[in-house]
Parts: sequence; C-alpha cells; structure tokens
Amino acid sequence: MHTRVLFLGSTGTDKMTAVKKCVRHLAQYGHKSDVRPVDFEREYLFSRSGSTIQSFLAKPALEQAEIWKHGWDNFVKTLSNGIVLLALHGTIVRDDFGVRIAMDTGAVVRDFRPSLVVTLIDDVYTCWWRTEQRASGELSRGRPTFEQLLMARRVEAILGDEVIRQLRAADQDARHVMLSIQHPVTALTHLVLSENAKVVYLSFPITAPVELSESKVAKMRDQGQRVRSAINEFHTLALDFQQRYTELVVVSPLTIEEIPFADAALKNAKKNEFQFDVRKHRWPISDLWGSAEILSGSCPSSIPIRPASSAALVEGLLRTDVGWRDYRLVEQSYAVACFSPVVPRVDGDWRLSRGVEAELKKAVRANVPVYVFQEPRFDPKKAWLKRLPSPGAMGHDPDRFSMENKSSTEELFESILRRS
Repeated sequence: MHTRVLFLGSTGTDKMTAVKKCVRHLAQYGHKSDVRPVDFEREYLFSRSGSTIQSFLAKPALEQAEIWKHGWDNFVKTLSNGIVLLALHGTIVRDDFGVRIAMDTGAVVRDFRPSLVVTLIDDVYTCWWRTEQRASGELSRGRPTFEQLLMARRVEAILGDEVIRQLRAADQDARHVMLSIQHPVTALTHLVLSENAKVVYLSFPITAPVELSESKVAKMRDQGQRVRSAINEFHTLALDFQQRYTELVVVSPLTIEEIPFADAALKNAKKNEFQFDVRKHRWPISDLWGSAEILSGSCPSSIPIRPASSAALVEGLLRTDVGWRDYRLVEQSYAVACFSPVVPRVDGDWRLSRGVEAELKKAVRANVPVYVFQEPRFDPKKAWLKRLPSPGAMGHDPDRFSMENKSSTEELFESILRRS
C-alpha cells in the first residue's frame, strides 16, 4: 500500500472532495484511523502564514515562493508514520498574471517522498464553473480564464512527471497516474491500496455512435443507441471487475468529454453568452458507472458561459488536448481493453475507428499489450478480422504482435488479470 500519496490538479478540479471520498472508502479496508488527508493550501499556506487567499494571489512571485516555503516547513514538522494523502496545487492561476508554478518540487521530493503521484483532472467547463462560483463575481478572488485553466492542467501533469523524475534519480521507485474525477471512488482507492495496481485503459469508438444517435434518420438513431448501450455495458462490466479485484483500475476517456463544448463554443462565438447544456451534450456519467459513487462532487446540468468569446478562444486547444491526453492515458496503462473497434457509421462505411486505431498504434509503440473484443453484430463484414487476422506460418505481423482477439468482454478482462 502507498503511505505517501501526492495529489496534484489545477484549481477548480475539486481535489479535496475526491481525497475525502477516498479516505472514507479506505476505512472499508481497515484503514480508518491511520489515514490523514491534508489540504495543504487551506491548512498551511493560508491559515498559518497570515495570508488570505486574496492577498496571497496578489503578491509578487518571489513573495509567494517565500510564503509557500514557510507553509511547507510547517507541514513537514507534522509528518509522522501512517498514510498521508497530500493535496496541493502545483500551479497558481490568476487572470491578471496567468499561470505560475507554486510548488517547490525539490522540497516535495526531499521531505515528502511520495511513492504515488496522482494528477486529478476534470472537464474544463466544470472547473471554470467551480472557480466562478467560488469567486462570486469578486475579481480579487481570482477568476481564471478557460485558457489559463487548460494551461494549468497541462503544467500540473508536467510537475507530476518532474517529481517522479527526481524521485527515480534518487533511486526511489514511484509512479504517476492521471485520473479524471469522473471515475468511481474505487479507482482511486485501488491506486492507493495496491502498489502495483493494474491500470487498464478502455478503448472504444466515441464519435461514430454519437453521430449515429444524433442522425435525422430513425434507423440510424436506433443503431446509434444500440452501440451506445453496448459501450455503457462494457463500462458496467469493467466496473464490476474493478470492484471485485483491488489490483484493477479501469480508466475511461469518456470521463473527460470536451469536444461537444468546443463545438458549442465555436457555434456561439459571436454571442455575449450561451448556455452549455451538459446533460444534453455530454455522454452521461451515470450511463457509464450506474449508481457507483464517483470522485467528483455535484455538477450543474447547464452552465452559462459568459463571455462566449472566452470559450471560443480555446476551441483549438480543447481539440488538441484530446490526442495528447488519451495517448498519455494509454502510456501509463498496464494494458488496453478495446471494445468493438469497428461499429456502424453514418456514411455506411465499415472501417476501424480512427481514434481507436491511433490509440492501438500508440499502445504497440509503448509496449502496452492490447486485448480486443469485436462485437460481431457491429462488424458484419469482418473489417476488424481483416486488420488483425489469425497468425500465419511466420506468426503475427510484428506491428500486431502485442494485440490479442478475445471471444467476449469477460474473457478480455480475465486475460488482463491473469497476465503477470
């Protein structure tokens, strides 16, 4: 079990809600009195430094660094045995200066020495809504833009990597995992409980079933709903395996879904304000995980975006983030569980999803094994088998060597659990 865990994540990510839920769940595994959650900024950076959030944010960078060091030194004095879950901001974000690095990575490595770093992320529009709610219209409290929140999210992940680099340079084994707070609590709990947790990335088509379900043709809409239902069932099965095996952590790309927001931002760019209907445009989290408790707190079903131009400015950044984020999730994984890489499409073509194909290629290059179940009813022309045929006399094609077809989703996850 990890006894020193560092949680990073940009402002608005709701880290402490996730950490507190993890603490409550760890109690079910006998860790009730030996787990200490720490909200570094609230407990040490502000309350013991004589600064308020507002005054701290307004200070020059060097003064902020001095205050941070003072708060960190006070925290280090309180460290003792037991499990410490430390949540802090690697970055400071404010609309008038942008993104600054707050954390002294050297001090964190030297004094805290985490064996697990978790960078928590969430949809940028939800993070923006949380920061706006906290500010209540007061500029002095800091109201970061969409662009600053996206930059902070990227930098937090980089800082997590830097902590791991320094730890390994000091001959300490450690791992860094990026995780959306729209995952079930068990995902984070299992990361903490198991030092060698098997992180499994769920790969499946997203664009094609969405386009089908939004078609004006009833037959296509029905097809789209069948595919979406099958993808939801795939998540339900993955969650069931996760709940049964504490060494398993399943990660879904649908826990971050920002392309619909990018589309809405571009469409409404010239308006003063637009309403982003999360419930209408986002793949419902409850469809993926059912009644399972997730790490996030409550989120609005609709968000007023004002000014609309602030969202339109980051439309390109949002689309760029999809690629690097999903590739990163693949690279950090023990294995990829791929469901039905071929599904019906609006244009009637039977081909491998481009997004899935890119993820599978990334997995092969990163030596991450891939286990695939192709739903037969979604691939009547056997397009997938033509891409991954049975091995010939010379064995598998080298590019496909780390991919295996499975006859069911159950067999897919059982194979991953058996792998050593």
